[in-house]
Amino acid sequence: MIVLDNYSVHKSQPVQEAQPALEAADVYLVYLPSYCPELSKIEPVWNDVKHHFMPTRSYEKVVDLKRATDDALERKAAQLWQARTETTNNQRTAA
Repeated sequence: MIVLDNYSVHKSQPVQEAQPALEAADVYLVYLPSYCPELSKIEPVWNDVKHHFMPTRSYEKVVDLKRATDDALERKAAQLWQARTETTNNQRTAA
C-alpha cells in the first residue's frame, strides 16, 4: 500500500494507467482526504522550513528561490538528523 496526497501528479494519466499493473503486484494506491495536513508527515517539516528556515518571503530570481530552498532543506535535514542521533543515543544509554 502506498499512501499519497492529492497532488495532481499522483492522479495523472500515467499513474492511472499503471494502477492495474500495480494492483496485480498487490500494490495499492490510497489517497489521503483532500485537505488533511495532520495526516501527512511532510507538512510539519515544510511548515517549519517555511517559517523558521526561510525568513525571506520573496525572490527576484527563481535561481535565488531555489538556492534558498535547497539551503533551508539541508539545514532542516541536519536538524532532524541531529535530533534522531540524540534520541537514539538516549535510548541506548537508558537500556
